[in-house]
Amino acid sequence: MLLFLSALLLCLSVIVEVYLFVTYIKSSCGKYPPFIPSFGAMRRQCLAEAEQYLIQKRRPLKIVDLGSGDGRLLLPLAGRFPQHSFCGIEWAWALWKISSFRARQKKNIHFLKQNFMTADLSDFDVVLCFLSNELSGELSKKLLRELKPGSIIISSAFVLKELKPQKTISARTYGFMPIKVYVYKI
Repeated sequence: MLLFLSALLLCLSVIVEVYLFVTYIKSSCGKYPPFIPSFGAMRRQCLAEAEQYLIQKRRPLKIVDLGSGDGRLLLPLAGRFPQHSFCGIEWAWALWKISSFRARQKKNIHFLKQNFMTADLSDFDVVLCFLSNELSGELSKKLLRELKPGSIIISSAFVLKELKPQKTISARTYGFMPIKVYVYKI
């Protein structure tokens, strides 16, 4: 039995290593960040900022999560705000499948398997993102170019280099990680 469990653990670790290697190559050799889920106080602050904005708006809005992973930011928002439309953009096939499956019962949310840097973001009113420093300059230029005036961007942990935050919120995750949530307005 112990030998079987050891072999199973070895197989699983090899599968995980291969998956990580393949996603690294597919992510333009690290240009796009790996899947790290939003967590702790950072996730709660990001959701609270989005909710605060969505509560104030009477007209239906379009919200996008860039690099939406397993959908953990959009799914609770879509459940709480059925009048708004939610879209997750994720390039990793497995995460796209997971988030699409999790959203199958909700009519106001969908997930696209796409590179968000090539997606047209001009229809969106609110942008959520938890990305990386490597993308912040290129992404902020894209957002400035494509988003309409008045659009809101909520970025977890990373500053968008070409934009000035309207609001910065400390979100100490698990009491020791000094993470911030940045809110921008176009």
